[in-house]
Amino acid sequence: MGDPLDNLTIRGFKSIRNLEKFDLRNLNVFIGANGAGKSNLISFFRLLHAIITGNLNDYVRDSGGISDLLFNGRKATQRLEFETRFGPRGYRFAIQPRPSEGCDFSATICSPSIPRRESTLMRLPVILVCCLTLTACGGSGEAVVEIALHPTKSNILYVATNDYIYKTRDTGRTWENVSQGMTHSRVISLAIDPLLPANVYAGTKGDAIFKSFSGGQHWASRRNGLEGVTITAVVHEIRFAPGSGHHLFAATSMGVFESKDAGSNWTKRMEGIKEVLMVVTIDVDPNQPQTLYAGTSGGVYRSLDGAATWTKVNNGLVPPDVLKSSRALNVVKIRIDRHAPHTVYTATLKGLYTTTNRGESWQRIGESLPDQFFSDLVLDPVTPGVVYVTSRAGIHKSRDTGQTWSAINEGLTNLNVRALAISQTDPSTLYVGTNRAGLFRTRNGGRVWEPVPLVLAQPRS
Repeated sequence: MGDPLDNLTIRGFKSIRNLEKFDLRNLNVFIGANGAGKSNLISFFRLLHAIITGNLNDYVRDSGGISDLLFNGRKATQRLEFETRFGPRGYRFAIQPRPSEGCDFSATICSPSIPRRESTLMRLPVILVCCLTLTACGGSGEAVVEIALHPTKSNILYVATNDYIYKTRDTGRTWENVSQGMTHSRVISLAIDPLLPANVYAGTKGDAIFKSFSGGQHWASRRNGLEGVTITAVVHEIRFAPGSGHHLFAATSMGVFESKDAGSNWTKRMEGIKEVLMVVTIDVDPNQPQTLYAGTSGGVYRSLDGAATWTKVNNGLVPPDVLKSSRALNVVKIRIDRHAPHTVYTATLKGLYTTTNRGESWQRIGESLPDQFFSDLVLDPVTPGVVYVTSRAGIHKSRDTGQTWSAINEGLTNLNVRALAISQTDPSTLYVGTNRAGLFRTRNGGRVWEPVPLVLAQPRS
């Protein structure tokens, strides 16, 4: 049996900017705060396993494209590099992004000659004895990770890709890059002021929040209160209090934050949320603004006093034997039904749930759906009972509060869906962002989808 993996170097992988010559032992325990990079270090070994087993293409695709694997995206990291050491043997790897979501992969031996008869860690030396391989990985096309629709003008919308923010003023015929003033960090959430739509907020992956006062033409950092001791918040979602353009809530990797001055200052609101820190999604009751729900890595919390205090409401959502686990259930989206305020829907990485009594008890729905690893959920703002969910199996629609479902994927060229948005003025119009095939739109409630290419407008002469 060959030498074990005892030393590791990683540069530019997810949240790991630079990990140099990290020593490994027979037993390794990783301790750190949320956002410190523990889970990403573990996921690196999944990447290594994918390379060894010849499944790198699938790994990149299922991860959302090569940009999702790069530290702060391809704007900040041009090349992913890592080195493994097995005693005296060493191997260097590099993943180089292409202009699209594809990439090139190379591997070299950086140690003395290796006898073919020896192998370590799943036959790695045997696979790499050729010294250099160059193959394509990932797919082509744009990954759209977030969509924001103008509250009153259907011709204006914003999308965030793995690299930039784009805006259209002509319903998607032409687009402009509106990322001036943004840092290298990727944008993963967008919100438009419902009263003054020129004010746009962008939540980033590790660089807090940016705000534009000019419809995306220029951006300024709005991080006061969102900076931690060692990390800056990853902002998963931004929501406005009903009827307000200056009162906001943010779901972040450091918890729930509130701003009462249009994002200039943020205050942490985590009283009662003890077991978890990472908050992924948040919603405010449009009829009773003091009521909020927060979806976390450990289930759902509810506040009845405007986020001052929180109570865990996981009955039926998380099995009793794991109720105290901080990783019991990863909630990805939570939405309150404006037609029936006691009804709330939540999409998780392990299924779909609803409550009709403000979270006192939850019921599983959608168990017949082909994929229970959900990515988004939206409710029809006009017609009661209409629910849309997205997953790796595309988009499904229910017309009866989630009791029955139908697939609505006609026209989609990629079913790995990342984001979904519904028009508040015309609910038959929806936009969907996919991992590798860009943006699509339906004008008939999902019966047929059409591609909306991100074609940049030509500069005026």
